[in-house]
Amino acid sequence: MAQKQLIKTPWLIAGQFMNNIGMSFIWPLTTIYMHNVLGKSLTETGVVLMLNSVANVLASTIGG
Repeated sequence: MAQKQLIKTPWLIAGQFMNNIGMSFIWPLTTIYMHNVLGKSLTETGVVLMLNSVANVLASTIGG
């Protein structure tokens, strides 16, 4: 029978830190793309990104 491997807290914190850094680069690029290429207003873009962020929070909460 295989043993369970536990992920230690520092690795989880490091992974979350890297994820946050990556998303910090994605949001501005998404905003520019939606505004310049798709022709959406900055207000629409902001609302879409806010809804995406809320959905991520809910999914993280439900997923644990």
